[in-house]
Amino acid sequence: MRMQIFCTGKERAADECRQYLDKAWHGWEKLWVVYNVIMVALTLPCLWLLWLLAKFIGQGERYGFGFFAERAIFFGMLANVCFLLGPLAESCTCRVLRWRMGRARYCLLAAGLLFSIGIASLLLQKMCNHLALYFR
Repeated sequence: MRMQIFCTGKERAADECRQYLDKAWHGWEKLWVVYNVIMVALTLPCLWLLWLLAKFIGQGERYGFGFFAERAIFFGMLANVCFLLGPLAESCTCRVLRWRMGRARYCLLAAGLLFSIGIASLLLQKMCNHLALYFR
């Protein structure tokens, strides 16, 4: 933190906010790989099974691997954009609730993972329902 002889309350608050964001960003940067590994490990096998199911029921041409890969890439990009809001959410949570930085980080990460897994499961369920129409 830089030292200023005459600094107003706004400048002091801005420096404190910058400090929170910097600390939060570095903490979330370390968790980014863990988050992506968990999401890939949960969604990729499900998409692969759906693709095999589509081939099994004769819809392999209509629902090729590109169909599922396109949705996986879109979901992955959307999940990472939401993940990037983590440092901002953590710094706001710590300022408002007066929590320690690490405690808020892991609570927010767990909530974000549960939310992302829920969204992924809803998307996979919708794809399963769509493919199940061919069994009737």
